[in-house]
Amino acid sequence: SQVIAALKKAGIADRDIQTSNLSLNPVYADMSNQRSVDPLEQQVPPIIGYQVYNTVTVKQRNLDQFGKVIDALVAAGANQVNGPSFQMEDQDAALDEARADAMKKARARADLYAKAAGLRVHRILTITEGGGYSPPPPVMYARADMAMAAPAPPVMAGEVQLGTGVTVVFELAP
Repeated sequence: SQVIAALKKAGIADRDIQTSNLSLNPVYADMSNQRSVDPLEQQVPPIIGYQVYNTVTVKQRNLDQFGKVIDALVAAGANQVNGPSFQMEDQDAALDEARADAMKKARARADLYAKAAGLRVHRILTITEGGGYSPPPPVMYARADMAMAAPAPPVMAGEVQLGTGVTVVFELAP
């Protein structure tokens, strides 16, 4: 609750905050020092509590505020922060350009192979698309002692790459 409140206070919209994992696990008593009278008897350690993991995924639209949001999360009690993972807001135009380029390259290669075989490309039989966005690996941040607070970490977007590949089956003819 404190983390979500900190996100909202930092200007993150409700639509950009999503619970992406919630798990509840038992915590067992440490029975390593217990000795049983019967060495074949297995003792099941009692449950002494539960541990909850609540993972929240956040979409940060304002890169200039990223470091401040990380600081707010840590101050609110977040003990694991993963990211960033950069994406393009609207990928359609860039992917369409990659698709057109992939088809041009596929056709050029098909013409090359057909010519080398003494044939020509007659028609396309099938087109299958693959590829897309591959995010960079996440960066791990650990919770720091707030007494040793440092300036917000700089975050650089760099370049996001999109790509696609096509498998095209051409019919060749004499």
